Amino acid sequence: MKKITAIISLMVSVSAFSASSSKCPGEDGYFYTNYRTTNNPQEGGFVSYTATIDDNHEIVIGKMAAVCENAIILDQAKINGSAIIRGDAQISGKAIISGDVIIEGDVTVSGSSVIRGKGILSKGDYHDIRKTVDNQSSQPSSVSAEDLAVKVQQFVKRYSSLKPEDGSFYEGKTTLSQSISFSGACSVTIKKSRTNPLKDSSFLGDSEVSFNLKDVSNFLIEFYSPGLSTVNIQMDNKESKAHRKYKYSKTSVWVEGGRSVWYNQHVTYNQRTVESLELNTKKEAESLMVLLDNLRKACSK
Repeated sequence: MKKITAIISLMVSVSAFSASSSKCPGEDGYFYTNYRTTNNPQEGGFVSYTATIDDNHEIVIGKMAAVCENAIILDQAKINGSAIIRGDAQISGKAIISGDVIIEGDVTVSGSSVIRGKGILSKGDYHDIRKTVDNQSSQPSSVSAEDLAVKVQQFVKRYSSLKPEDGSFYEGKTTLSQSISFSGACSVTIKKSRTNPLKDSSFLGDSEVSFNLKDVSNFLIEFYSPGLSTVNIQMDNKESKAHRKYKYSKTSVWVEGGRSVWYNQHVTYNQRTVESLELNTKKEAESLMVLLDNLRKACSK
């Protein structure tokens, strides 16, 4: 199968595909489109790439509102006014958030709840509740390298086990497992393994790569079609700045005429790539790339 590859530098990706907002400091994302399945679509508020918006066409995010970090918006929820939803907050049902409210932490708002006012709501579960928030300590908090490291780890954890769709480069047979861990916020270890119940598949085995994010020069996205995207991590001098271990099993590769050639596989990358993290879609890869680059910048200060 022909591999479709599009490599985009971080600079091009952020400028061409991403937006930013002072309401979500240090995050990239996009501006939501309200009523997009009607004859009157309207530009909505900012949504971070790391946030989750239910794609049911009934959610409304006001033009001055924002959804940041790992927040989740579901069902027919409406985020109006200058409201900000951030942290791990979840808004669902027919809930309405309005005014200058910031909802953060692990707050959940559901049912027909209405939350308005000015200030921060950082704890509690609200179902079919009407509440007015009234406090003034509503400035966005700065994001530390440690906080960003946690976000990266949580994001990668969502894709700790992948089975690409049929027709992808891996043809739906290989299960890809991966994890990322941190010593401090900047020393990174990525572990990966590929398992397959069949014999005729490529790239089986385990790998482990350790490096410091401040040594990373760039991130690139590589797309396979369909079902697999990767974020490639690059260094100017990978041999001196990354500790790598690979243990790959025998591999078969189909060549012209249907012959199968067996050999011991050692993974190879281009001249600068140290390791890659694997996801399903372009949007997921872009989201992770932005998170990783924000952490790299924090580690370089």
